[in-house]
Amino acid sequence: MKIPNKVIVYHITGWAFFLLLVFLLPIAPPIVNEPTGMRFIIVISSMVFVLMFFYYFNVNFIFHKYFLKGKRAIYFLIVSSVLAFLFLIPLIVGTIIHPPNLEIVHHQPRPNFVLATLVLFFIIFIASSWPLLLKQWFLLEGKNKAIEHEKIKTELSFLKSQINPHFLFNTLNNIYTLAITNSVQTPDAILKLSKLMRYLMNDSQQKLVSLTKEIEHLSQYIDLQKLRVTDKVTIDFKVEGDTSLKEITPLILLPFVENAFKYGISAHDNSTIQILIQVKSNLINFKVINPIFKSNSLLIEAGGIGLANVQRRLNLLYNNHHQLKVTNDDLKFVVNLEIIC
Repeated sequence: MKIPNKVIVYHITGWAFFLLLVFLLPIAPPIVNEPTGMRFIIVISSMVFVLMFFYYFNVNFIFHKYFLKGKRAIYFLIVSSVLAFLFLIPLIVGTIIHPPNLEIVHHQPRPNFVLATLVLFFIIFIASSWPLLLKQWFLLEGKNKAIEHEKIKTELSFLKSQINPHFLFNTLNNIYTLAITNSVQTPDAILKLSKLMRYLMNDSQQKLVSLTKEIEHLSQYIDLQKLRVTDKVTIDFKVEGDTSLKEITPLILLPFVENAFKYGISAHDNSTIQILIQVKSNLINFKVINPIFKSNSLLIEAGGIGLANVQRRLNLLYNNHHQLKVTNDDLKFVVNLEIIC
């Protein structure tokens, strides 16, 4: 593999600065009395050569083979051995070379030599390890984000698949009722269902849709519900503000409206379902109020999974950009949803 020219330049520049640092540090190997002699040059050159070897050895081999594969003990044993070898270099050179005019000192290394050697070693150790650690961290972070994204995507598909069949089942039931009674409203109901299906199959697969489209979808759903309810049910559906510039996650409002029709109407008593959408500068406020009848109170508890699903979708898609408040006082069921957009 060909090494890019700029990488070569970076390495040459880096080693040039390192060599300058070596000669600036107060290094006095314990085997010499004169820091400008040949033995001093040999010792320093040997140390630099070992450090250069360790740098590339660490970058290209031992860091990947041992550290990243969890063999940390072996890795740090090798690193410690290199450091120990650095301290032995003056003794090795002093044993091999014996100029008669230079005295060999066999006592412990001087403090400035120990400190300078440690500084040089850890500069090389950090320079060779830190970029690899950062790279590994970014790779791991990217992989975790990809896994989390795929997990969220799968969960959202699952939650949406739980909503859609329930919605279609109710709508088909309504049209079936109209058909068997030979209602003149059947063709209009089928047309509205067709539009809903088109929205469901196309627009709802997008991440965001126009709030105007979502409201149109709700309006069609409400119209279909009006076909089956009696005159005892009043539906108050209002939209306030400019919806043309806002976008919203598709099908995020529908479960609340479904819930109101499912549990807030009675065949014997009068009821009013209130649905209000208010659009402000950076806020969409959605409110649904429906009465609670004793015959439906148990159904609300049993059917809570729909609202639990939509709450989970809100947490995944809007995180800290929404506030959902649901109250149930045994007389009214109130949903107040605010979405910051």
